[in-house]
Amino acid sequence: MPHSSPESLLQLLQCFLKHPNQIKQIHSRLFTNGHLLHNQHPKPSASKWMPTLLYNTLIRAHLGFGQPRKTLLLFIHMLAHQAPPNSHTFPPLIKAAAATSSSSSSPRLGSPLHTQVVKRGVLRDPFIQTSFVSFYAELGKLCDARKVFEEMSEPCVVACNAMIDGFGRNGDMGSAVLLFESMPERDVVSWTSVINGFGRNGCFSEGIRFFQIMMNHENVMGCFVKPNEATYVSVLSSCANLGGWGSIYWGKQIHGHVIRNGIELTAFLGTALVDLYGKTGCLNSAGYMYQQVVVKEVCTWNAMISALSLNGKEKEALDLFENMKMERLQPNEVTFVAVLTACARGKLVKFGLELFRSMTNDFGVEPIMEHYGCVVDLLGRAGLFWEATEVIKSMPFEPDASVLGALLGSCKIHGTAELGNEVGEKLLELQPQHCGRYVVLSNINAGKERWDLAAAVRKTMVDAGILKIPAYKLRYTLHKVIEFIILFLLLSLLVHRLLSFNNHGFAWLIAFLCELSFTLNWVITISNKWNIVEYKTYPDRLLQRVSKHELPPVDMFVTTADSKLEPPIITINTVLSLLAVDYPTNKLACYVSDDGCSPLTFYSLSEASKFAMLWVPFCKKYNVQVRAPFRYFSNNNATFSSNDSSEFKQEWTLLKDEYEQLSRKIEDAVGKSIPFDVSQDFAVFSNIERNNHPTIIKVLWENKEDVSDGPPHLIYISREKRPKHPHHSKAGAMNVLTRVSGLMTNAPFMLNVDCDMFVNNPNIMLHAMCTLLGSENETKNAFAQFPQIFYDGLKDDPFGNQMYVGHGIAGIQGPIYAGTGCVHRRKVIYGLSPTDTKTGERYPNIGSGNVEMLKTFGTSEEFTKSAGDALQGNTERVNMSSKSVKAAHRVGECEYEYGTNWGIKVGWRYGSTTEDILTGLSIHNKGWNSIFCTPDPPAFLGCAPTGGPDSMTQQKRWATGLLEILLSKNCPIFGTLFGNLQFRMFLGYFWVLSWGLRCIPELCYAALPAYSIITNTHFLPKGQEPTYYIPIALFVLYHIYTLSEYLQTGLSIRAWWNNQRMGRITVMSAWLFGFISVILKLLGISETAFEVTRKDQSTSSDEGSEDTEAGRFTFDKSPIFVPPTTILLVQLTALATAFLGLRPQDQDELGSGSLEVISSVWLVLCLWPFLKGLFGTGKYGIPLSTISKSMMGVHLSLSILSLKPRRLLSVGCPFANSTLFKLEHISDTSLTIPFCQVIVHEDSLKNGQKMKVGFGRDMGEQKENFSWSGAFGYVARKKRPIHAHHYKADKGLRNAPFMLNVDCDMYANNPKIILHSMCLLLGFKHQKKVHICSVCPNVT
Repeated sequence: MPHSSPESLLQLLQCFLKHPNQIKQIHSRLFTNGHLLHNQHPKPSASKWMPTLLYNTLIRAHLGFGQPRKTLLLFIHMLAHQAPPNSHTFPPLIKAAAATSSSSSSPRLGSPLHTQVVKRGVLRDPFIQTSFVSFYAELGKLCDARKVFEEMSEPCVVACNAMIDGFGRNGDMGSAVLLFESMPERDVVSWTSVINGFGRNGCFSEGIRFFQIMMNHENVMGCFVKPNEATYVSVLSSCANLGGWGSIYWGKQIHGHVIRNGIELTAFLGTALVDLYGKTGCLNSAGYMYQQVVVKEVCTWNAMISALSLNGKEKEALDLFENMKMERLQPNEVTFVAVLTACARGKLVKFGLELFRSMTNDFGVEPIMEHYGCVVDLLGRAGLFWEATEVIKSMPFEPDASVLGALLGSCKIHGTAELGNEVGEKLLELQPQHCGRYVVLSNINAGKERWDLAAAVRKTMVDAGILKIPAYKLRYTLHKVIEFIILFLLLSLLVHRLLSFNNHGFAWLIAFLCELSFTLNWVITISNKWNIVEYKTYPDRLLQRVSKHELPPVDMFVTTADSKLEPPIITINTVLSLLAVDYPTNKLACYVSDDGCSPLTFYSLSEASKFAMLWVPFCKKYNVQVRAPFRYFSNNNATFSSNDSSEFKQEWTLLKDEYEQLSRKIEDAVGKSIPFDVSQDFAVFSNIERNNHPTIIKVLWENKEDVSDGPPHLIYISREKRPKHPHHSKAGAMNVLTRVSGLMTNAPFMLNVDCDMFVNNPNIMLHAMCTLLGSENETKNAFAQFPQIFYDGLKDDPFGNQMYVGHGIAGIQGPIYAGTGCVHRRKVIYGLSPTDTKTGERYPNIGSGNVEMLKTFGTSEEFTKSAGDALQGNTERVNMSSKSVKAAHRVGECEYEYGTNWGIKVGWRYGSTTEDILTGLSIHNKGWNSIFCTPDPPAFLGCAPTGGPDSMTQQKRWATGLLEILLSKNCPIFGTLFGNLQFRMFLGYFWVLSWGLRCIPELCYAALPAYSIITNTHFLPKGQEPTYYIPIALFVLYHIYTLSEYLQTGLSIRAWWNNQRMGRITVMSAWLFGFISVILKLLGISETAFEVTRKDQSTSSDEGSEDTEAGRFTFDKSPIFVPPTTILLVQLTALATAFLGLRPQDQDELGSGSLEVISSVWLVLCLWPFLKGLFGTGKYGIPLSTISKSMMGVHLSLSILSLKPRRLLSVGCPFANSTLFKLEHISDTSLTIPFCQVIVHEDSLKNGQKMKVGFGRDMGEQKENFSWSGAFGYVARKKRPIHAHHYKADKGLRNAPFMLNVDCDMYANNPKIILHSMCLLLGFKHQKKVHICSVCPNVT
């Protein structure tokens, strides 16, 4: 090469390089000519930066040819020759360092490069910062990457994309999405990085959903951003790995989009499609896409080989591998994984081993863990266990779970128990939380009938708290199929009843109406299960984004109403658990509302505040998980297993003694009328009545010094009550708490819990903030609802207290507000909607005596100002003062709400005993969403009703309040029509609000079996009908469906049965009385009342120590138990009638059948607690008064049935060897006449036969014989002087569809009079319009 100037050589480096050898030639020329040496005194014509520019170009050239090590070595030469690096030098160097990440030296290269960047003063260069973000993220140093990113003053789109990709690489998709949403500008790389991140972390459905959001985004719709090849490859990869029917469905949707938009089918896009169709079993489609790829890369061949091997085409896969070699393509690691998999599946041991040896010898591919796993699988499937173990021993590295798992699977196939146990033990050491390893190992031992070892493995699994993960996708699909089968059967039964109306009577109609109600309820039920969403929160990641001093303040509300039904010891445990949560104490304040104005409650809280000085620091010092003292001190073994230090045991003993002393003080105070000194803080309680007292507000503890480990503020509130003022129960108390807290602390978030719901997870606040903080959540999510779970519940939930609902509608607008365990935004409670992004648009001139705000929030200027701060998003903590406490007394008065919007548009809503549901409905009507937060362990635990009366009282209150909402102006249908409530969310609310209405069809349907048996009719299809098996299939499928749901959630069969029977009992009792209460309220006869449920404290230590009758149903004299008892007695009467043969004989085999008897038996089983109660004593027996009322109901029911008009023989008209009016189906042969006891016995009569008509003894013993043609009967009704006979009008006793009546002197002159009438009466149109056909006298 002739002598060249540095400029010409630089041009060659930049434009004309085609082979790495060219770089060497130019590099040598630059070196020999001295162009790479830094000249301290350059010529005027030469640039002093020329060596730097040349080195930068050489560095990029080596990196472009995939030589990162040479790139880094060149940088060392650059420093040695004193060529000063600049900002263009370091980005390719950082990429080269990242490219050598497989070596141990790569992490050590980051620090020297970072030091050089700082030394050269180019750290603030955005390209260098972005390169470092990518570098640290690839190394897994997410904290370092975040630090570099946060040091960027204004990060560009590229930097944000690099950070998003870093989050995705390290599994922090929550932060990735938050950063994505905060970006002011996004490009296609931004979207693709998030989609690819979801795919990397196994969140395939989220990646597909994000792609859908992308395609509907305004930038994409406006063609400002278009998906590129990487976007399609990422989302297709998610589709391929999704599994189930959704995989192929979404894959085809995206493939169709690619075709419609004319996207070029490149090698990588084609590979993604081949992989999709191969993994979903569409081998023909995979082969077609493989043929469509013009230029096939190695990855394309790999995808097709893998598709063939996965779908049982091992020979074709190996043939394709041979074709690949013939095309002179170099196989890589992925190729050999696919080929070895094909050999293992095809049991081609010899060929597979030869191929494994040739990897290194012929193709230069070093075996990795996956290759050894394939070889072990190959040998294990063939039963060559010794050879497989030798391969594992010869591995240059320790085997991982994939290799040992392949060997364990082979042991299961061949039943090799000894080796299986040995391998299984090693696997459990590597993956102690993998449920599949336990299951396989247990099955291996069970297959060899080693039941003790199998049981031991299962026990180890249970003791470790590991649950077997069900096949969710299969379960989901199977459940959907069963749901639609049940719906089809219900519709089929309804159609059958519609088509059979003319042949059946009253019972058929009632059954049709009930089943129509059941079908509607089933449609709503399955609709509520279609959007199951579970949110997983990461408090540790939240604290990485938000420091503790930046967390928003939270006001915590605890409500209690009756110190007798809600013992103070329960309330103080809830309060103590709240005071000790893991959250900055200067951000918390706890308000306790005592609606019973009980000095006992105040005394208990006052003593508890002293105990909190010791309890809260102890919990935070030792990271106590259960922070309710009564639960914590009840389990000594678990406590000391977590910490066995002497200091801890000493403090624990001291605290336990303090708590026991506190408990004794409260127990002693319960038995005294005034257990405290009324001259001090208790003086306000000296002369008050529960429902007639002023506002009482006491600050029990104020955290003035902001002690980090001390308790937060604790305030006692008892709002004013006067006899002539409405108090609105819990809703009124919550509104007073909201106003008082708004004046005293005014936190932007509010947590409300019932007095029995203690904190079970100390990080509850952080879990809630994970769902409520963030720019998108700020205008989307109104509240975070935690599930209501009970502690120390009776085994198998005998009273059906635990509700397993909430997840189904979480994907629509979120869960329904449950009234406890919920974190609200204060501004949402103040009536703000998502569209009110600027508060000034709704309340202009906040804080300046705004008339609208005064009308909305009341006349207190201090509170109006605090409300304005909350609406404007001011999250600064307000310090309590004597002035704010004085103003708080004013807003706690019962007259304060008059003329305001409290309870109407602001705060907790009035008008229902279920104020929680009504308040949540009003929030959803505005367009807000809610979040169902389910941390592990559960956030709160509460006590459940432990007896029949308490359970029924609670259910009655719920049914009453829910029906009040449904039948009022707050009905959710108005929110759908005129608000922002989604239609399917309306269905979810309707399903809950209609509880009280369901008692009508349930009761009617429950009465039908007994009715049919006693009257010998039927309401279910008979055995000879083709629809006979529809009710049977419905019954079986529905109960299999519900049972499978219980089993898959870890519940027992007994729990399922308890909830099934309690569902029937609740509907017939509590919901019925709730329905009656609402009807009486609508009629103005009475008002509904808020009934407090009794709460009893228990501890885990109590289990098994007493009360063997726990779980047995209890009763009292409440009329709520009369309807189920009556139904039970009616069913028993009907069964006795059937089994003793006392039923009337049927006519034409149309009497009651086996299905009616089975239905009656099933109802008796559902009412089994009441059957036991008939023979029980004490609280376990049904009171005699209840039984007497039920007997009266049974007698009344039987009396009504005895007065039922029987069907008499109809007058016939011979036509075509038959009668025009066929005999109606007669329920029995006893023909009863009103007001008489005359019985007419009839047989199956044919023309010309004689019929004997017998009259009762009151009419004498006269007997007459009649000759007749057709159907003919004689009736003489009984008359008595004391009865009204109604003359001629009382003679209509027929039940034929048509009746002809004539006087005794009107004979038939036209033999076809019946046919003439039918011409006018038959036909669909006439049946709907013509009711009476008069016959002219001259015709008759």
